[in-house]
Amino acid sequence: MNKTDDSIEDVEMDDCDKEDHILQNKQRAECLGQMEKIVEEFGELKERFFEQKLDLMKLEMAEIKSGTNDRFLRKCKQLEEFKDEKLWATEMWRQYQIENVNSVCEYDKKVAEDEYQTAKRVLFDQMVVAMEEKVRRLEDERTNMALVDPTESRSSTRKLRSRNSQKTDIPNASSAGHRRKANLPSIEYELKESEIMDDLHQIQLKRSGR
Repeated sequence: MNKTDDSIEDVEMDDCDKEDHILQNKQRAECLGQMEKIVEEFGELKERFFEQKLDLMKLEMAEIKSGTNDRFLRKCKQLEEFKDEKLWATEMWRQYQIENVNSVCEYDKKVAEDEYQTAKRVLFDQMVVAMEEKVRRLEDERTNMALVDPTESRSSTRKLRSRNSQKTDIPNASSAGHRRKANLPSIEYELKESEIMDDLHQIQLKRSGR
């Protein structure tokens, strides 16, 4: 093979390389074009997706404001059920508190009534005992008065009058000796009649109202 043949082969190889390079550039350009198209389509799809999503959100917002949104209604129903349960528990607690307060009030009323009845019985017994003691003393005083001889009292009174008449005849007789006192019965009353009658009246009232 001579130099001429080598030159021809080199030229042919250069031409092939050029064709390959041109083909590669063409393929690269086609790929870039496809990629740009894909990117453009993706951008359009993304924009359309966001627009649809935004439209759905706006629609849901309008439904929420109008009170027709399903999700809003479901949550409102759950809140209402929770409210009803809480109101029921509150009512049960109120009823329990009322019953408890009523029980305490009834107990306090019973205690007050029992204390009153006990104090009333004690007062009644004390007053009856006191009045019986007063009556006993009054009867003792009446008995003591009955034991005094009335004739002895009248005799002593006559003697006293006789002595007084003698002293009138003798003016200086008082200087000759001491005066003799009349031996009259001495009775001390510890109770007034009005007090006794009032106490007896109170006892009768207590017995009638017992």
